[in-house]
Amino acid sequence: MEILRDRASGETKARNRPLVELSRQAVGQGMKKAAAAVGIQPARVHPHAFRHTYGRHCILQGVPVNVVQKWLGHSSLAMTMQYVYLAGEHHSYVDRI
Repeated sequence: MEILRDRASGETKARNRPLVELSRQAVGQGMKKAAAAVGIQPARVHPHAFRHTYGRHCILQGVPVNVVQKWLGHSSLAMTMQYVYLAGEHHSYVDRI
């Protein structure tokens, strides 16, 4: 509530603060809990999967591979081509969570 009050005040400093701060560990723990709830082995789940899922969905939606490469900051097209491979799979465990 304090953060919301600060935001409502209109102060520049308050507007630049994140509304919610989550650590990689907190996101990972939440993902593992959600994975277990839908029958996925929690050991296979990690926050980086969101990046893979994003790249995969971009490819599936027809975004050119070189554009996805730029968005993900890959130095080589070969690295981005992994997402083309992932797009060929019918589902991702992040989609199931």
